[in-house]
Amino acid sequence: HIAALTATPVLNLSSMAVNFWETGPRTPGSRVLFSPNIYDLEPETVAAHAKTLLAGEPPPSSCWLRTAWD
Repeated sequence: HIAALTATPVLNLSSMAVNFWETGPRTPGSRVLFSPNIYDLEPETVAAHAKTLLAGEPPPSSCWLRTAWD
């Protein structure tokens, strides 16, 4: 929520336990990696998305991407 207040894109790791469109991220450029079971998200995939997000590069693999403010 602090990231949204400062317009900072974030990498959200999400599972069936929450609805990420209700809880965030809100900032354009943010990404959501989803797996029904959070433990199935591969650390390499998370790291690759974090690295490209910090570098301002496109996602390295499929994810949900926030493209506009709601």
